[in-house]
Amino acid sequence: MPPPNESAAAAALRIARAHPVATGVVAAAAVVVIRPKRLLRWAAVIAPVLWRMR
Repeated sequence: MPPPNESAAAAALRIARAHPVATGVVAAAAVVVIRPKRLLRWAAVIAPVLWRMR
């Protein structure tokens, strides 16, 4: 049972830990749909922001 005040990011991490194979499939599908070059560009923008939020 998830905590009542769980954030969306915490819920996503909890689900990813519980279902690693499904997470890998979703990540692979995202790479195919979004294209690797665009995905890397967005990751370069978002990763530092997420790193500071830890």
